[in-house]
Amino acid sequence: MLTVTIDALDEGRTLASWLRNRMPNAPRAFLGKLVRSGAANVNGAPPDRPLQGGDVVNLRASARVIEQTAQGPCILDVVYDDPDILILNKPVGFPTHPVARQTGADVLQIAQGLATGLEHDGTYHAVNRLDRWTSGILLLAPGARRAAAWARLFQERRVDKRYLACVAGHTPAEGTVEMPVDGQDAITQFRTLACHGGIAMLLVHPHTGRKHQVRRHLAGVGCPLLGDTRYGDGGRDGLPGALLHAAAIALPHPGTGGELRVFAPLPATWQPFLRKLSIKGVAGTVMGAL
Repeated sequence: MLTVTIDALDEGRTLASWLRNRMPNAPRAFLGKLVRSGAANVNGAPPDRPLQGGDVVNLRASARVIEQTAQGPCILDVVYDDPDILILNKPVGFPTHPVARQTGADVLQIAQGLATGLEHDGTYHAVNRLDRWTSGILLLAPGARRAAAWARLFQERRVDKRYLACVAGHTPAEGTVEMPVDGQDAITQFRTLACHGGIAMLLVHPHTGRKHQVRRHLAGVGCPLLGDTRYGDGGRDGLPGALLHAAAIALPHPGTGGELRVFAPLPATWQPFLRKLSIKGVAGTVMGAL
């Protein structure tokens, strides 16, 4: 039996996501069978909630499990996948699409190498877009037809999103920013989760999806994102980019009609700020706000 204790880097993901990232080439049916049979469980029982820090995942070390895990972890963090969609936890520093004069791979290029193992047919299309230095939930649909169905949900504003932002300055307990972006109406709500020493962690709800909306709005009310060299406080050493994370999403699934709710764990670069601000249970807080 393989046992792993869950830490902050896996908190909030499902057991299926945890298994997928350790066995990226395993058939989806095989991973589902591990959960249904109890060969993969959480604290000795079938999972009835997302993973929490301190949980113990048990995985029966069959010959096939050993074979699949020996291939190494997934090169991208998969937080959800089914035949119609691939939802990634995009890392900081990677552009979503190819960028002119950009050296190195983009997320779409890397993800395409996973398509066969994930049993997806067709070229991936990005349904939403994240800035290069923003981490978190990124939806990739295999094939143009599926991509159009998912994109329609965003166009019809049937998608509920939550971001986490680490900002400089003193923030009110909550607030709403209504400030046009590039001549278009834009609304952002936020709630302060914790603050200490001139730094605050915010739970952010953008009602519209304008370019750089969250970054612009927070900077505009005197709460610039840490690490944001364009709109915010870019002078902090050691930050790979703006501390903005697309943490959760809720939307109807075009294929099944059911509601899909997904959380993306925070990057490791956020952990010092979580400790400084004494924040725990981030996943539950974010998902409870959807």
